[in-house]
Amino acid sequence: MRRQPQTCCHIRRCTFCASPAYADLCDNSSGKNVPLGVTSSPLAATFEPAYTLCMDDEHKGASSPVHRPNYRSLYHQILAKLLEIVLTPVDVTVESEIRVMSDPPRADILLLRRSGKQWSDEQRKLLPDGVRDRNAGHHLLECKFSESFNELALQQALGYDYFYRQTQRLKAGELQTYVVSAQTPRKALLNRLGYRGEQPGVYITSVPILEKVVLLVLNELSDEPHNEFLRLFASRQTVRKQTIDDVLQQPSPSWPDSFWAVFFGLQRIYQLEDTAVKREMTVEDVMEIGAELRRQAIVSASPEERLAGLAPEERLAGLAPEERLA
Repeated sequence: MRRQPQTCCHIRRCTFCASPAYADLCDNSSGKNVPLGVTSSPLAATFEPAYTLCMDDEHKGASSPVHRPNYRSLYHQILAKLLEIVLTPVDVTVESEIRVMSDPPRADILLLRRSGKQWSDEQRKLLPDGVRDRNAGHHLLECKFSESFNELALQQALGYDYFYRQTQRLKAGELQTYVVSAQTPRKALLNRLGYRGEQPGVYITSVPILEKVVLLVLNELSDEPHNEFLRLFASRQTVRKQTIDDVLQQPSPSWPDSFWAVFFGLQRIYQLEDTAVKREMTVEDVMEIGAELRRQAIVSASPEERLAGLAPEERLAGLAPEERLA
């Protein structure tokens, strides 16, 4: 595959080793920052006109209508997959579209601590503010990524809270419900509902009934490693770009290939927000795109760049004893 002229790219680190090599994978012939790989692969055929993917509603003008897909939000499914990959190894079950009663509707995401009466230190390192501070065993997350937080969102969350609690026969304190808002709610609305800031991005209220629901505002969560997985879904592009850069630069655990497939696939979806998409996309489609991007980065990186982000023991993995001494 011939590579096009490159000058810059949103992704500043190699997907394999977190080195600057990935900046070389950029097709700027169109004047836009579009990573090389997907646009030149058969996967590009899936991106043809039908509807627009849009996250940042609060910055869209009224004269620019947003056409929404007629299926469950792709973004909350991607978030659920990302949390599943990250939290399952530390004994937290993550499920998506949870039945709260015998028939629909379904809640978006459930975090279920498998053992113990409180989060372990290892779990807290991976959980966002608001969640890591509450020790209920069951945590329901209702995600509002393309909708504004309002009274209807609260009613929906309260319904899920009630029916899930009844279905699972949970006692008071065993379930905590959240509304996760990608957009920043209006201050007048928060005041009317009695919501006040507990910490950046985390709002609580003492109003009876409403007090059962904690509000998480992704644009306002602090820039800390344990908040990165949610901040990736903030409506403000500046927050998302900063978080993407933080994930690529920080010394992080050895995430599995599936993590990077979701991570880079999500970036590609953001680049396509204002591009028409022909068919309904699934999390598997997103991961396929991300895996292709990562493969292209690895193929194009030099041996030195591939080793740049690896610990000494990882560099020696697979070598014979005599090769290690060479």
